[in-house]
Amino acid sequence: MPHPVNDFIIPEKVVTDDKKLEQRIRAAINEWAAGYKIDAFKHLGDEISIEKIFYRPAHPMHLQTQYEKRVKFADHRPYDNQHIPNRTYASLDDVKPWDINLNLPDAFIEQEKSFMIEGSQHVLNCYECKGSGKVTWPSCNGAGKKTCTKCSGSGKQSCHSCGGSGQKDSTESCSSCGGRGQWYNTEYRYDSSVGRSVSHQVHYTCNSCGGSGRRNVRIRCSSCSGTGKETCSNCGGSGKVTCSQCHGSGQITCPTCQGRGRLLHYYAIRQTLTAPVTSQMGVCSEFNEKFAEFVENWESYNCIKTHVVDCEQEMKHPLEEDHILYNLVKDQLAASHKKVPGTRLLFQRLTFYRIDAWSVSYTWKGKPYSMLFHGEDLNIIPAKSPIYDYCESLVEKAVTVYNKGRYTATGWLMAKARHINPYELKSKIADLSETVKATLGKAYRAGALVGAILAGLVAAFALFAYCRDFNHMLDYMAFFNKSGGWLFKYHPTAMGLLALFMTYPGYLTATAIGTEWLERFIPSNVLRVAVGAILGIVMTGVFVGITWLANLIGLTLITTLLLWLAWTALRLIIAFFYLIWKIVTWLWNLIF
Repeated sequence: MPHPVNDFIIPEKVVTDDKKLEQRIRAAINEWAAGYKIDAFKHLGDEISIEKIFYRPAHPMHLQTQYEKRVKFADHRPYDNQHIPNRTYASLDDVKPWDINLNLPDAFIEQEKSFMIEGSQHVLNCYECKGSGKVTWPSCNGAGKKTCTKCSGSGKQSCHSCGGSGQKDSTESCSSCGGRGQWYNTEYRYDSSVGRSVSHQVHYTCNSCGGSGRRNVRIRCSSCSGTGKETCSNCGGSGKVTCSQCHGSGQITCPTCQGRGRLLHYYAIRQTLTAPVTSQMGVCSEFNEKFAEFVENWESYNCIKTHVVDCEQEMKHPLEEDHILYNLVKDQLAASHKKVPGTRLLFQRLTFYRIDAWSVSYTWKGKPYSMLFHGEDLNIIPAKSPIYDYCESLVEKAVTVYNKGRYTATGWLMAKARHINPYELKSKIADLSETVKATLGKAYRAGALVGAILAGLVAAFALFAYCRDFNHMLDYMAFFNKSGGWLFKYHPTAMGLLALFMTYPGYLTATAIGTEWLERFIPSNVLRVAVGAILGIVMTGVFVGITWLANLIGLTLITTLLLWLAWTALRLIIAFFYLIWKIVTWLWNLIF
């Protein structure tokens, strides 16, 4: 039975005579306008002439619908010898999902559960293990053994005594000195006391053994008889080890039946409960025409619940045909009643809300406007107001100035427009602001690129010379400056390249400073290019200075190492292709 018309709807009415409301509206406009800090509109609320005030409440509606979806399917689980009822369903085709008695919700809920159908249970041998409860373990293919990973199946491993070389270090008596560590020689020297040459025995340290009498030799390893191999300690020489997963049996417990050998087969119903909510709002046509911001954002506003309609089935239309919300509710219900295979509607709830709103028609300096207020606090939807007109004039002027090439002036105008940023002009302001920013950025980027490259080139040569001739580093890195060091000769080049690379962050930083901070302060393209160049030089210098500090404490060592690796790799590649070329040339000459 439809509800009486307007039993919960407050009709629209003219409230222009409500002076207290008018005072609140003027105060709200003053507070809103003062936020923009524009002198011309500081007392806008006091200056306007209010023609008419309409009370025009909006009526949001939420329709929540509980749906149930059922899907039948066959499944199984390990059989634990539990009692099962007599089978009444021979096949899945015999199951009628909607004939099965399942618990139904009495409140809105979203969930998914599966239910076994009584009378569908039957026991069969496991299809995987054929009733044995065991299956072949695929890792060892049922053999119970796997290739030994330590010896890769060879049964041999490197000899621990000789490390696989087949020889060991040992010592033997030095053959050069006979084990004495020195050798003797007789020399004749003139002795003035006797007036003739006298023999003297001179001792020399043996060069072969260094005076020890023994020397190091390599002998055949007795443990492996010189082969360098010994029996693998992991597999005992067989090349195979017991499979750790099946413990040598070649089989494991069947994962399908969990070793029971039999499966309980059954049919089941998967019940899916969903409770979607659809929302819409009933408003007068003026709202759609003038107050798009309100219509598009109503879900974020405070609403007053006014009426709830519950139905334990598909809801019949609760309103009479001449009700102001009749068509909206009709469309909403029709969409929710649309049939979906395998799904049925359980119950519905339609909730009506109200947003108190006042539409104000007013004039300012002879021009008519409209403004909307909603909620207890009279939140403002200004629409096209005098402030909107002012902002629109700024945008139009900005377009004109931009077309004349006065980009800095355009930037100032767009900054003012962005401060106001009325809802109806948001996209236009954003697009034009991005265009201006991109145009101004071109000059800064060009200058920054030139400045960064010049600074980078100068810094690269300067840092190269500094690292080659001085390269002052902290004491703990002093070893790096030794001329015999294997990386020493690469370091100046690496630092020069690193300084050249600093042009990139210098360029990016200079561009960002120009486009983000200085976009409205430099009046001409030439000056913007010059400022960009100066910024490029300064910022590149800053990053090169950071590089110098990193070199001072030794962090740039990794750069030098990378350069050495790259250079070595390049030489190897060149040598490889050169070798290929030589081989091809030799074969060509040999054949032809």
